[in-house]
Amino acid sequence: MDSRAVTVESGVAEPPIGIDRAGLLLIRDRRDLPFVWLIGTITLTLLPLAAVAMFDRRLFWPAAALYLALNVGVLHLPTLVMFHDVAHRQLFKPRYRFIRHYLNWVVGPLFGMFPNGYFAHHVVMHHAHNNLGEDLSSTMSYQRDSVRDFLRYACRWMAGAYLRLAPYLRQRGRRRLARGVAIGEAAYFGVVACAAWFNWQGALVVFVIPFVAANAGFCAINWAEHAFVDPARPDNIYCSAITCVNTLYNRFAFNDGYHASHHLKPHLHWTEMPAEFFAHRETYARQGAIVFQGLSYLPILILLLTRRYRVLARHCISDRCEDDIVATLRSRTAKFAAQPARSS
Repeated sequence: MDSRAVTVESGVAEPPIGIDRAGLLLIRDRRDLPFVWLIGTITLTLLPLAAVAMFDRRLFWPAAALYLALNVGVLHLPTLVMFHDVAHRQLFKPRYRFIRHYLNWVVGPLFGMFPNGYFAHHVVMHHAHNNLGEDLSSTMSYQRDSVRDFLRYACRWMAGAYLRLAPYLRQRGRRRLARGVAIGEAAYFGVVACAAWFNWQGALVVFVIPFVAANAGFCAINWAEHAFVDPARPDNIYCSAITCVNTLYNRFAFNDGYHASHHLKPHLHWTEMPAEFFAHRETYARQGAIVFQGLSYLPILILLLTRRYRVLARHCISDRCEDDIVATLRSRTAKFAAQPARSS
């Protein structure tokens, strides 16, 4: 791996000074201050707009347009990644942990996530199996450069990635967590149904469109993150999860591009991921990891589904020739029988 092509990204955006002092009183790590700014922005903008869209029919259209522009267009990606990060590391100090309920029951549903679902799906299920057979979101049984297989995967995800979660947890003895997931699902879809009965247009804007956007995003990103899997070593994280470096995406998404590093060290703080990767880049090269430079997940997904392997190869950090890289990328997108995780 050519280390000269890799730079250490900070991925840190300092929040406004006024929020600094208040935020530091609430959170455990000052590096998470951008999350305080994000939560405050959602509270002061999306919540009032959602209320107007649901209850004031005279102002529905301007409120709906602004709500969707802010939610789906601006805040969606950083908020989903924030939920990912705080699922792995406690954000608030012990005395303020009750704020987690606000995120879980109020903020999450505005972005298409039902209460209690994300932690159980991502941390308890996905990280337990690392894309292997028992992972409900595993990509291995699909041809990962096939549009048809991606659509099959997307339909399966949208139809029940979370609905299958409670039975999965019950089968593994996590009954309390399964009960929480079932309650969260029932509460979320019950509120959406009541909102649709009261004002179907408002429910469509406030809940349904963000739900579709969130699950489409989760599905697409997970596919790209785990698109290149070595069939000889599917349980080797270096060979089952990709890394994206030197991309603007990492600035807006809290270094979410370092996915292999995240699976290797799930509790590593998001600001430490670039340096962690840089310090172990030779290990990544030795293990045969796929590292893209200047590409984030969506461009990778599009290039993969259009089978533009040579473009992908040109963005790979490697000392090998382009033909060898293309051959490796092709071999790692072939579907095969997903294997159970050795640790499960």
